[in-house]
Amino acid sequence: APVVSPGGDRVAYLSTVKDGPAQAYVVPLASGRARRVTRLPHGASALAWAPGGDALVVLAGDARSPWLVGERRSATPTARVLRRIGWREDGVGLLLHPAHLHVVPLDGGRPRRLTAGPWSAARPALSADGRHVLFLADLRDDADLWPLPQVHRVPLAGGEPEQVSHVPGGVDRFAVQADGSIQCVGQLAAAFRDHHPSRVLALAPDGAPLDVAPALDRWAGVSGTDTDLHDWLTDRRDAQDVWNVADRGRVIPHR
Repeated sequence: APVVSPGGDRVAYLSTVKDGPAQAYVVPLASGRARRVTRLPHGASALAWAPGGDALVVLAGDARSPWLVGERRSATPTARVLRRIGWREDGVGLLLHPAHLHVVPLDGGRPRRLTAGPWSAARPALSADGRHVLFLADLRDDADLWPLPQVHRVPLAGGEPEQVSHVPGGVDRFAVQADGSIQCVGQLAAAFRDHHPSRVLALAPDGAPLDVAPALDRWAGVSGTDTDLHDWLTDRRDAQDVWNVADRGRVIPHR
């Protein structure tokens, strides 16, 4: 998951350490000598650069799980308490440690937590002005029954998360434009089904969705390996204005 620094002189990326969880590294492009910058108990799963290039925003699993009994007293929990149906995910395994945002200084300082709670954040990205971290999450108590992730933001300096998008069927992925606006892939209908194509949406200032391609009746996204739907959808990190559309076994870019 390589991410180039704002100044273009370094690359942050994830790598496993001696068969352990993935950790964050930073390597200067000039020297090629990598430096490990995180030692998180459950590793890191996503990265974003802070605007000044002096810190990383890292998505990492909590050290302790709210669903493991006895974890604090011994290395091996005595029981797992499952009160939600979203306790595991195909290809990932057990979801026992909520994933949250942390700011990791590159000068060796301690990581600073940005979010917390019995829910998980995903897909961190910086706002255009660099003052907020945007992420996907569903903070509702019954999110496990019918997940509807929305774009949220939290101040980079710290504060409470605020919901940014209000898309009836939830948001699958999003991208921040240079002017601060947000485009995303999501569902306009709250009661959508798996066979309903996702839509390319622009968010109004109040978070309401606008379908930018109403005539499109195909699956939209960017080609990759993010789902089991034959590599149809993935993150938009490298395609701010180009969407790929799946049609008759092909993936074709559209603008």
